[in-house]
Amino acid sequence: MDEFRTIVRRLKAQDNTPLADIYNKYGSYCIRQLNQSAGCPHSEASDVLMDAIIDLRDRIVTGKVDQINNLRGYLLTSCRHLWLKRVKWEQATTRKSSDLERFYYHARYNPDDYDALIRQEDVDKRLKQQQSRILRLHQALASLPGKCKRILELFYLKKVSMKEIAKKMGFAGERVAITTKARCYKKWIELSNIKIAEHGSR
Repeated sequence: MDEFRTIVRRLKAQDNTPLADIYNKYGSYCIRQLNQSAGCPHSEASDVLMDAIIDLRDRIVTGKVDQINNLRGYLLTSCRHLWLKRVKWEQATTRKSSDLERFYYHARYNPDDYDALIRQEDVDKRLKQQQSRILRLHQALASLPGKCKRILELFYLKKVSMKEIAKKMGFAGERVAITTKARCYKKWIELSNIKIAEHGSR
């Protein structure tokens, strides 16, 4: 309990060093449990864990959380919740893409089947909404500081590992790169005006 009070006090004083301590102390356990019990790949588990730690920080700073008796259990529960949201979002995205392909196929080759499908203008509207979100994401990425833009491009576009990113960008270690990437990702989503829930906090 005293340990958590210290964490709360330091975070509210805008000292984020406890975040690295939390990661070092509980990271391997949460990542292992996510992989074994929730089927989360190791390559994504560290991302989910960082999202959970950042969410905890935000809740502490805003006063939504001021007491946790079992921090390890709290983090694991939060990780599982965030992973489930990510899986559901990815499934919904895949399903929507498949639906749009089917709609366009029928519209092109079966023009008399409109009654069995949603109207063409509705399909166009949904496509425009998706294109608008993608455009906002690209614009937001371009407006990020150079370091943030580079780390996100390396990880998401070029599929470079966090270990290699740490070397390329001169970070002290992989965990520093992970923490920086998570912070930059959150800023990216905020700038694009898209709710994190839409993207599974990735």
